[in-house]
Amino acid sequence: MTPLEHEDILASLQQTLGTESLFRTLSNFDAVASLGTGTIIFDSDRNADDELSRDLQAVALARTLGLQSIDRARKRFPEVEGVGDPGRTAYVRAYLDAMAHINQCRAALKTNPDAELTLGMYAGSVAMERLVHTMFSAHLLYQLRLRIEADAVARLALEQIAWSVAVAGCNSRDEIDLKQPQRSISALKRLVENPHPGRLYSYLSGAAHAGIARHHTIFDVDDKGRGVIRHGVTDWAGSAQIMMMLADLWVIAYESVQRSHLSRTVSTVSEAPFGADPQRPFLAEIERVTDMVRNLEAGGD
Repeated sequence: MTPLEHEDILASLQQTLGTESLFRTLSNFDAVASLGTGTIIFDSDRNADDELSRDLQAVALARTLGLQSIDRARKRFPEVEGVGDPGRTAYVRAYLDAMAHINQCRAALKTNPDAELTLGMYAGSVAMERLVHTMFSAHLLYQLRLRIEADAVARLALEQIAWSVAVAGCNSRDEIDLKQPQRSISALKRLVENPHPGRLYSYLSGAAHAGIARHHTIFDVDDKGRGVIRHGVTDWAGSAQIMMMLADLWVIAYESVQRSHLSRTVSTVSEAPFGADPQRPFLAEIERVTDMVRNLEAGGD
C-alpha cells in the first residue's frame, strides 16, 4: 500500500466516523447559545452531570467577550442553569426505543439460500434499510418542534413500509414499477389493524397537504391583537406515538416479508400471511410510553 492510498483510507474512515458521530449527536442534542458565538450543539448523552454544558457556556462567553481565559469567563459571570424539558427527554427516549426495536429485527436477518427471495423482496429490503435515515429525519424535525414537516416525512416512511409489502411478490422490474408507494397502504392494512395504517396515513397526509386546520396550530394573536406565527408546535406525546407506531409497522412488515430469512420474530403470528400479533409486547409499550410522555407534558411526575 502506498502512502497516498493509506491517506485515502484514513480520510474515508474519518469522514465515515464523523458522519456517524453527527447522527448520534443529533439523535439527542442540546445547545448552548451566545449572541456573539452563535449556537453550539452537543450530545446530551455526554452531559449527565451538566459539566459539558457549563464548559461550553464558558467557552461561548469567553469567545463573545474576547477573553483569553475560560476561567475568567466563569468568574465574571454566574452560571445560567439550563431548564430541562422532561417531555422532550421522554420523547427522545421513545425514539431511541423505537429504533432499538427496529435494529433488533435487522440483527435477526440471515439470508436462507434455500428460501424464496423474489426481486420484490430484495427491492423492499433495500427501501426498508434506507428508512432508518428517513425516520431519523422525522425525529430531528420533531425535536425542533417542526411538527408539520416531521409528519410529512413520517408519511413518506409509512408509504415505504407499505410499498415493501406490496412489492414482495413481484418477480420482475416491470411488476415493481406498477406498484406506487402512495397506493400501497392497503397491502399493509391486510397485515395489521392496530395501529391502523389507513387512519395513520390519513392523519399524516394532513401535514403533507397542510390546509387551514394545520396552519391554525401555529397561529396565535397577542395581547395587542397582532398575529403571531410560531415556528412549531410542542407535542412530545404525539411525536413519540408516531415514531413508535412507525417502528412497530416497520417490524411487522419486515417480519412478514422476510420471515424465511429471519432467525427470530417478535411481532407477527406464525400462519401466512404472517400478520401482526395482536398481543405483541411493543403494542403495549407504545401505549405506556405515550401516556407517560403526555403525563410529563401536563406537569405530572
